[in-house]
Amino acid sequence: MAPQQFGVEAVLIDGAVTLHLQGELDLDTAPELHECVAVLLGEGVCQITMDLAELTFVDSTGLTSWYRR
Repeated sequence: MAPQQFGVEAVLIDGAVTLHLQGELDLDTAPELHECVAVLLGEGVCQITMDLAELTFVDSTGLTSWYRR
């Protein structure tokens, strides 16, 4: 069975963003999440929530990808 493709959908409501994550969040896909978070922070978004309900796999790289400075 092939890995499920990773995806991020950003939903903005009242200045807060919820990121709906789908698929596998790992070493290969973590940079995509990091870039998405970096763009949002660069645009001045101060509140980001991550909905992990549709992730089928996550490893330690995926867990820390949003935190890189």
